[in-house]
This record gives sequence, structure tokens and C-alpha cells, in this order.
Amino acid sequence: MNASTPPEDTRSEPVEPDEGIFEDDVPKDNPIAKSRKVDLSVHLANTRRNMAYGIVGVTLLLYCVATAVAIAGGLELATFVQIVATLSPLQALAAATVGFFFGSHREGN
Repeated sequence: MNASTPPEDTRSEPVEPDEGIFEDDVPKDNPIAKSRKVDLSVHLANTRRNMAYGIVGVTLLLYCVATAVAIAGGLELATFVQIVATLSPLQALAAATVGFFFGSHREGN
């Protein structure tokens, strides 16, 4: 027998499947088989909030790290200005996200 040839099955009896719960075995009245209803407006609000927190958090983290390294003397002023200029699109995205997040919470929306 070489590596490309599978070993022969020497068992004479059929193999039974492992014990377990299969899709057909779950009763329909069991809570595991029920789907839960999700309010779309709540789902969208949670998604928007989490995205806003994430974008603003990453932006603040990057600015804080760049500022801390510059204060510690690890960056020259010209390099720090280039880093801040590079982060400006992310800052614009964070500002738009915050504006949209708070703007969508006005009464009537």
C-alpha cells in the first residue's frame, strides 16, 4: 500500500451513524427550532451605533498614538504633519459618521 491508495475496509458489518441530534429529530415545538423576530429599525440603529463607535474609536486611537510618539520625540514635525494629513480622510469619515448618527436621531426619524 502506498500513500495514494486508501486502506481497504475490512469490516463486515455496516457502520451506524454516531449518536446525536439531527435536524429531523428536533421537534417543531422545541424553542431551538424557533426563529426569533428582529425589529429592523432596532437592528439598523445598533449597527449604525457600533459602526460610529468603531470608526471614531479607531480615529481617536490613531491620532493619540501619533501625538504621543511626536511628544516623546520619536517624530519630527514634518513627519507628524504628514501623518496628520494622511489621517484626514479617516477624520472626515468619522465626522460624517457622527453627523449621520446624531442626525438620524432627530424626532420624527
